[in-house]
Amino acid sequence: MIFKSFLSMLEKYKMLENTQTVIVGLSGGADSIALTHLLHSVSISKKFNLIAVHINHKIRALEAQRDEDFAVNFCKSIGIKVIVKRVDVLKRAKELKMGAEEAGRNVRYEIFREVASKERNSKIATAHTLSDNAETIIMRLISGTGLKGLCGIPPVRGNIIRPLLEINRAEIENYCRKNNLKYIVDSSNLQKDYTRNKVRLDLIPIIKGINPNFEQSIERAIKTIREDENYLEEKSKKIFQLICDKKEFDIQKLQNLPKALKNRVLLKIMKFYTDKRIDQKHLIQLNEIVESTSGRVCIPGNKVLICKNGKLKCEEKILEVHNEWEYRICPLNILTEIQTNIIIKVISISEYKIKLKGKCLESPWAVDANKLHFESVFRNRRPGDIFVFSSRGISKSIKKIFNELKIPPDQRYKLPILAYKNDVIWIDGIGVSKNYLPTEATKRVAIIIKE
Repeated sequence: MIFKSFLSMLEKYKMLENTQTVIVGLSGGADSIALTHLLHSVSISKKFNLIAVHINHKIRALEAQRDEDFAVNFCKSIGIKVIVKRVDVLKRAKELKMGAEEAGRNVRYEIFREVASKERNSKIATAHTLSDNAETIIMRLISGTGLKGLCGIPPVRGNIIRPLLEINRAEIENYCRKNNLKYIVDSSNLQKDYTRNKVRLDLIPIIKGINPNFEQSIERAIKTIREDENYLEEKSKKIFQLICDKKEFDIQKLQNLPKALKNRVLLKIMKFYTDKRIDQKHLIQLNEIVESTSGRVCIPGNKVLICKNGKLKCEEKILEVHNEWEYRICPLNILTEIQTNIIIKVISISEYKIKLKGKCLESPWAVDANKLHFESVFRNRRPGDIFVFSSRGISKSIKKIFNELKIPPDQRYKLPILAYKNDVIWIDGIGVSKNYLPTEATKRVAIIIKE
């Protein structure tokens, strides 16, 4: 039964067409042992060379070495070549600031691609099963996903093939028993530190208590969803081609699209302009400016999408100039780089109150002089600068403030900032930080006058 399903997948998706070498990921677990055994059984008839790749993640020292030895010995027993790679995944995860699970996955595919690149007409085979697909669908539902996410793990993606994707884990283990294939159990699969393990060990048994054939139900659902997804994808491709006019797009035509197609077309527009990863936030922002018919959205790849005069077009992002300048404060501050003079005049609190004519003490140009350190400087923005608004006491990065105020990138370095070390006191045109405003306890006030 499994062999028949395996062959069916190979034929249905033409997985081995024009293939000379198959690189199979071999962890030593039941899934990868079964896949390696199945591929080996058809390698002569299908005329391809089989190479196994085992990756030692160095996470569980003794167990990791046990897994490596097991994989090497298994390959020797059936007479195929095995390549072993050792990578410190925890160290890699720390360096890249990501979870161990994600880092491990990235490492595996990176190594698979490296090995495959050295072989002619090669494919990478991974042992993902129907059970893996069911778990993936649940995880994506939990995190929130669209139709594309509900299509699950694809049987083929580029040169990656997954011949076991219509076979569940129980069938795999039964195949191993019938063929006297030993396999190892990764102890981390029994720990509930990872989301997938929680889904596998806790949720799936409950769901199967309601529907024992849950995985087969997921398989049917995936097939239906893929049909809908493929239709919408083809439809959106045609619309994209129709409304693309000399690398510009008609805003009204975009507005008139049904939402299901509109989001897909907008995503295609962004991918048309950049090959970098597009996040959900970029899609939301682009939707907003298309609906309002004006505005701009920065997308990865140093690009800016602009809605103007009924058209959506793309421009190169003007990189912010990073020439740093700063001057220690004094009564008269001559800021040569931006051709601006700033006078600091210190007055008593009583004189300041007279100037305010009974208004509250808050002012966009007045600082509590007693809090103003003599080593404070006038300078331009630095990466990581944070400003505390006086109104609600909320903090925002100055970069974000400049974005919200739509200050042109080539003008940002010219805006003078008063700061003490990393503490921003005042920003020209924006105001004084809450921490430096005059209060009833203030004795002297420093008035900032820009000429």
